[in-house]
Amino acid sequence: MSRELRSLNIATGTDYRFCAFSPDDRLIAISYKDKIRLWDLTAKQFVSTCDLPSTVLDGPAFSPDGKRLVVSDVSGSIHICDLSSSTKVQSFKAHTARINSIAVAPDGKTFATASYDRTVNIWDMSTYRRLKTLQHKSLVSAVAYEPNGRLMATAGYDNNARFWDPLTGRELAIMKGHTEPILSIDFSPDGAVLATGSADSTIRLWDVATAREVSIIRAHGGHVKALAFSPDGKRLATGGDDGLLRLWDVENGQEVVALYGHDDGIGRIAFSQEGKLLISSSIDGIVRLWRAGGAPTGGRRSAPLIDNF
Repeated sequence: MSRELRSLNIATGTDYRFCAFSPDDRLIAISYKDKIRLWDLTAKQFVSTCDLPSTVLDGPAFSPDGKRLVVSDVSGSIHICDLSSSTKVQSFKAHTARINSIAVAPDGKTFATASYDRTVNIWDMSTYRRLKTLQHKSLVSAVAYEPNGRLMATAGYDNNARFWDPLTGRELAIMKGHTEPILSIDFSPDGAVLATGSADSTIRLWDVATAREVSIIRAHGGHVKALAFSPDGKRLATGGDDGLLRLWDVENGQEVVALYGHDDGIGRIAFSQEGKLLISSSIDGIVRLWRAGGAPTGGRRSAPLIDNF
């Protein structure tokens, strides 16, 4: 049964606070003002903080080995934190406008940044040198690597999603169907399906091999700003302006459960690597941790709070 395990009131305000699980599921990284704070799930406490020179941080994205954290800010700069020392090791200007999305390649050798400046840049993780620029005609809201790293997806305010070859920078396909900007994307764990969430209140699932739409889920009462596949690919978690966290059965498109807790729009969702936990962050300033398993309930249910962070 899905239920809320813990909540952390980190702030109130108008900016989302972003969160991510470490690759070993031991830590949760939370961006807050000019800091990245790491919460230890076993010790149930913050264990380290990485102070950064900018406020309103976005991201964060872990490297696959869990040793580094990539974070962006509203000015278009990237900051790299060394988690062994909790210190910033690199900062550089990556874009001329706000960065909306960061994706680290599965092999950890590169990472990509998507920006309001209508570009996606691909960077070398060791040298921080820009390798490729993928030019778009509108604001870019999201970027994601396919699990094998051989394909990249981007999406933005032209209502379309695109596939690219990250090595050559060549555009491979355009997926059209949404009637409003696409705000969130994620590949299924097997790389066969791309999910896109839009301001048109829908989620669309696309066959990666053919770039064709295979299903539509009418998901939320507003923008779908966050989504994530479960590690087994059977569930899709979505979050929207309505403050609801919903779990969907990918095979039949039916809602498994709707989880109540947030008082405002949800900006980030992530599953733990084992798929047992789900984390969400919201404009209400709350980060919530949920148990992700359980049988379908056939509709909405409220999730009781068990404990505080």
